[in-house]
Amino acid sequence: DAQRPVCIHSSVGRLRKAAPDRSMERCPSGDRGGADAERPGHMPRGVVRAPRPPVEDAGRWVLREEFEGCKSFGHFACPCGRQWTTKHAFKMYRQACQNCETEVLATYMW
Repeated sequence: DAQRPVCIHSSVGRLRKAAPDRSMERCPSGDRGGADAERPGHMPRGVVRAPRPPVEDAGRWVLREEFEGCKSFGHFACPCGRQWTTKHAFKMYRQACQNCETEVLATYMW
């Protein structure tokens, strides 16, 4: 069941099968190397820092893969560089970036 693709609703009203998202994969150490890794205080390319808490209630950001619920707050990071947080994030559904229309899964969920 976990291997089966999930239907998603795209930004233009079509249903499509979701393929595994590998756009923001990280190496096990969290460092992808390159010039960005050498700059102090800069996150390596492809690594997304957890955002500020969306509410003052108890909770914490976890990677989407570790999230045990279905819907909650979600933080998204598009390969184009745009990031956003929404209270309408689903673990298995993508959202389209308003900058480039690339569909991405949440990186973190609350």
